[in-house]
Amino acid sequence: MEARLPRYVVTYREDVFWDKFQRTHPNPPRHIQRFLDGYVDYWLEKKKQYEYNVETGKATRSAQSSMESNMKSALRSAKNLGYPLESVTPEAYHWEHVMRKRAEYKNLMASENANKYKELDNFFNNVYVDRALITEPLTQEQIDSANTWRVKYLNRLRSEQWDESYINAYLKAWNLTEEYVFGTLHE
Repeated sequence: MEARLPRYVVTYREDVFWDKFQRTHPNPPRHIQRFLDGYVDYWLEKKKQYEYNVETGKATRSAQSSMESNMKSALRSAKNLGYPLESVTPEAYHWEHVMRKRAEYKNLMASENANKYKELDNFFNNVYVDRALITEPLTQEQIDSANTWRVKYLNRLRSEQWDESYINAYLKAWNLTEEYVFGTLHE
């Protein structure tokens, strides 16, 4: 027997409303993360290639040009789709990669997989920063650097007088306190 589901119907006006809403209101943290994931690793991989080529004397403008093009594309997308412009910087990309890879590393080390060490080799092939940033504890200064774009973004939201429910949701999702973000630490 075939189950019948109700048809999904949306009008043009509804579609326009929700499209505009998404572009003009803060995106949920998981959407921001997905947006960044689409740019961060590609950009950092190109950066690593370019730096390696500079060291070996084989530098071409293609990797650097690709990095610049990717950054411009990400900025355009962020602006058009309502993502935080503060998150589209080389520094933000660096720390987003570090924090995501730290979480992946922690999960990999906690796994009982028999091939863990082979997986670690594969894992580190896709790490584009100093391995110590992944394996060693971070200093408070490094944690502050990792949170810089978030702090700037939340301060902008508050200065633009967005509803506090957005700000509180970000604080919770990013495990930040109001004192840390809006207090004297970052003034």
